[in-house]
Amino acid sequence: MEIKMKTKEVSYHTVSHFEWDRVVNEFYKPTPEWDFVSDEEANNDSSYTFNVDGEVNEYEERKLEKFKKDSLSQSRMTHTLLADLCRKGLIPKGVYLIKVSW
Repeated sequence: MEIKMKTKEVSYHTVSHFEWDRVVNEFYKPTPEWDFVSDEEANNDSSYTFNVDGEVNEYEERKLEKFKKDSLSQSRMTHTLLADLCRKGLIPKGVYLIKVSW
């Protein structure tokens, strides 16, 4: 028996949450140090995807400015941070998969 299901093939930029934490903390130097798992309330043995096009809207721009002053003042920052790095030409556009495992 064959099941027909509409699917889409996607290429991902895959990164561990430990590596993502390192990049954010080295580049932005937030105070206090930033942690993906806490910020996204991420579960162990899970993956999170983010579509990154390098565009940061006004709301995200305000979040980013507040984050730079106090990393705990904002939550759910990953998409904004990825978009910011992309618009600066530091990472490519695409779909990012952040893998959580501790």
